[in-house]
Amino acid sequence: MKKIILYWMIGCLMVMLSIQKVYANPKEEGRIVANFGDKITLVDGREVDYNPSSTLLFFNGSLITDYDFTIHNGTTEIPLSFISKELGASIQWNAKEQKLILQKEDRMVRLRIVEDIRIENSLDLDKEHTQEELEQSIYVPLRYVSEELGYSVSFHHRGWKSGKSYYDTNMEIPVGDCLVEGFHNIIIDKKYDFEGSPSPEEALNETKKVCMEGYINFSESIKKQIQGSNHLDGDLKRIEQEINRMIYIGEVSRYYKFSMGIYDILYDRINGKIYFIIYSSGAQIEEVDIHSPSLYIPLFIVG
Repeated sequence: MKKIILYWMIGCLMVMLSIQKVYANPKEEGRIVANFGDKITLVDGREVDYNPSSTLLFFNGSLITDYDFTIHNGTTEIPLSFISKELGASIQWNAKEQKLILQKEDRMVRLRIVEDIRIENSLDLDKEHTQEELEQSIYVPLRYVSEELGYSVSFHHRGWKSGKSYYDTNMEIPVGDCLVEGFHNIIIDKKYDFEGSPSPEEALNETKKVCMEGYINFSESIKKQIQGSNHLDGDLKRIEQEINRMIYIGEVSRYYKFSMGIYDILYDRINGKIYFIIYSSGAQIEEVDIHSPSLYIPLFIVG
């Protein structure tokens, strides 16, 4: 009886969703600024708890915190709402085949009840539920569905290391396929067209130029704040040195990834924005502001 009710409710859900195709709401891509401490603090000040596996989810270069994805029997599963709202798939219920059908353009994914779909949140199937409750309670395999709909999916284990040192320091060069080290990373991306984007060498030179402008402003600000600051020249020179010997690490999602020791750097190949990833007790990602008087404070203090 419960199985019949389950099919009926999913069928009603699919009818509601198939009346009009559901496409992803337009969002600014590349929203990655956040502080990763005891909780994730977003740019708007909201705090988000980590999921039990301390896994970060990124979609098209943006940090995603709105969906309670889970890892079940070794498979990462995401609520149906993510598939419809973010991946832009229309959803239908095939009563004859008793399958959930996800479709985006010419791509189609067929999922079987029980085998491919899991119900969570102790959903009482004897009661009526809203579309939102059902979307949040039906979970589907993240990698399989995303790749079948034309997206690329990569996973980075938080324990993976490069095994290489940054020049003559004891700092390890980060791996190139990770956005935030110290966490599991799941990275979902559409197929980007990078034609016309700068090469790694061009982006590296541009990043050095921007960082040097920020350094000049930072240096002037520090000297104004501290009387008799000649003794700081050595520390400031070390910052300049790290900018000049910045290295290219690799490509991840929509970004080129560079490093200058205590700072990792992301260069957005779509819009040219540059982000510092600063590691201390946790991690912080901030967009580079060349006029910020605190731009190099962590490097200045630790360096």
